[in-house]
Amino acid sequence: MTGTDDEDVRRLLRTVDPARSLPALDRDELAEQIAAATGEGTRTVHSRRRSPWLIVGVGALSAGAAASLLLPFALGVGGGSTSTLILPSTGGPLAACSPVTAAALAPAQLAFRAEVRSIDGSTVTLHVLERYAGEVGDGVTVTQGRETVVDGAPIVFETGVDYLVAADGDTILTCGLSGESSPELAALYQEAFSRQ
Repeated sequence: MTGTDDEDVRRLLRTVDPARSLPALDRDELAEQIAAATGEGTRTVHSRRRSPWLIVGVGALSAGAAASLLLPFALGVGGGSTSTLILPSTGGPLAACSPVTAAALAPAQLAFRAEVRSIDGSTVTLHVLERYAGEVGDGVTVTQGRETVVDGAPIVFETGVDYLVAADGDTILTCGLSGESSPELAALYQEAFSRQ
């Protein structure tokens, strides 16, 4: 650009400048404006007062959320609890079981009727349909037994089938005391546990 071009550009800028009619800033005013624009210098911070109703509302919402999460655990309700039982590794060529009677079932600490919901590898998930004795959750997990025709062998579960299960502690009683639900076995369970 040449000198005359520079002068033409300056003149053009002055004509469109909205602050051209304002007086120029002195040194102190200019320093103050620069400090304010760059964040330097002292600032006055005004505190914002929050409404007490806002604080009460947030507190009430927090308490409600905590109660909705913790109350089901405290009352023992909700999604249901799960128990875990194991099958004994009994059975074999020399195993022999006594006859299945109500008297043989009666000492069981736990007795229930359940449906097999799923089998995942060796883990069987049962959904409890009816409780005869003891405290059992809505869901029970059991290890799948191996297929065998030996007397006293662990139960081999099938998906969608109802089973009657009796247990001492966390061990399922076999030898016919637990097995696929049938009218005969259900009658023995009713007889054994109706007295309790």
